[in-house]
Amino acid sequence: MHRVAILQAMWYTVTNDIKAKEMIPLLVKADKKWDYALGMIKVDGLEPTPEMKELIKKEKRGEISMEEVKKALDRKYKMKP
Repeated sequence: MHRVAILQAMWYTVTNDIKAKEMIPLLVKADKKWDYALGMIKVDGLEPTPEMKELIKKEKRGEISMEEVKKALDRKYKMKP
């Protein structure tokens, strides 16, 4: 599995799981959620691509929304029928 796909899957899990939604804000401030997510994959020795890092920077600066990040990842990695 591609490392960005792993990050995408992890982020979807975090954002879609009700318990995670309740816990993450308690554990991590809003501006540090990506740092937390990246730290989680780095534990496994993985590193996001430069493209993913750029998406993260833009989202953190408020230039794009999380929905736009999702769409960019879907365009690049979603399986085509």
